[in-house]
Amino acid sequence: MPKISLLLFVIFISNFFNAQTTKVVRGRIVDQKTERPVEEAELTLQNIQSKKVYLIETTDNGDFEFKNIPYGSYKLKITDKDYQNKVLNKLTLTEEHHDNYTFDIKRPFTVSLKVTWMFNWGDFRGKEHYWSHFTAKVILIIYGFCLLMIFFYSVLQLSLSIAYAKNRKKKTLETKPVFNPETTPKVTIQLPMYNEMYVAERIIQQISEFEYPRDKFQIQVLDDSTDETKDIIATKVAEVAARGINIQHVHRIDRTGYKAGALDAAMNQVEGEFIGIFDSDFMPEKDFLQKTMPYFQDPTIGVVQTRWGHINKDYSLLTELQAFGLNGHFAIEQGGRTAAGHFINFNGTGGIWRKQCIEDAGGWEQ
Repeated sequence: MPKISLLLFVIFISNFFNAQTTKVVRGRIVDQKTERPVEEAELTLQNIQSKKVYLIETTDNGDFEFKNIPYGSYKLKITDKDYQNKVLNKLTLTEEHHDNYTFDIKRPFTVSLKVTWMFNWGDFRGKEHYWSHFTAKVILIIYGFCLLMIFFYSVLQLSLSIAYAKNRKKKTLETKPVFNPETTPKVTIQLPMYNEMYVAERIIQQISEFEYPRDKFQIQVLDDSTDETKDIIATKVAEVAARGINIQHVHRIDRTGYKAGALDAAMNQVEGEFIGIFDSDFMPEKDFLQKTMPYFQDPTIGVVQTRWGHINKDYSLLTELQAFGLNGHFAIEQGGRTAAGHFINFNGTGGIWRKQCIEDAGGWEQ
């Protein structure tokens, strides 16, 4: 008898709780843009009072069914990783919904993909657009490749930064080479210009004031100008030459090769063993050659690139950002390359070349 009583009690309790639940809550979900059924999307039915959550996935037809859900108020939400999370509906289950609670199948819930703008921009009413999917994949591949290249570049920059940091500690122990005016070699300074009427005089004057033995010093103004700059240069060159400085005005009518072409065309008139190059907007100090030429006492050095300064660094936010980028390049990248024993980049100006090095490399490329 006790066993029968216990069995009846269990049946009673089971029937009681079953009577307090909705057997099935069902509906359908489709893609908002393509109207295709959403397969294997994760849905949650959360009780608003108790916060209890029921989790299921949609079928291949986009249908979903929650079974044996207790009466109460609920929020139906989509929480799938591929679709935009949102509350689809709020519902209240009562005794009226004991057998089922069915959402209108003719008006299914619509959801949107998180990346629909990339993959599904060409899809329409259930039809996939092949080229939209293909284009999206190509874009992702290119994007991934670019990220990989940026990663490799970042690793390289990190290695240069480490080399630069280590080299800073060694610099204090190094002895800098000393300038000797008696043994220093002859230097030719080349000033390539093109229509630089506002700064042409300034750079010529600045170079003419270099503190370097006059018998070992030559200036070439490589002028490709087509405006009044050529007359300004001619007047200034004549003025400097009258002071006994070895200076020539080399004017080209044909701009073949542009700056590189001008440098290459004047190579047969270069008198020095070394060639310094300055753009027209530079203002080098008078002791520039005294600081740079001693490094060529090492026969393995082919070029000395100096760090650029800034005349108008504080003029605007743009000039401050440009100065910041250039400072990083010269201090860390160029310094790191030198410290690690790599080739450095010649920045086109503010540097001295060993003439033989240029010739061995085949001259300037036009």
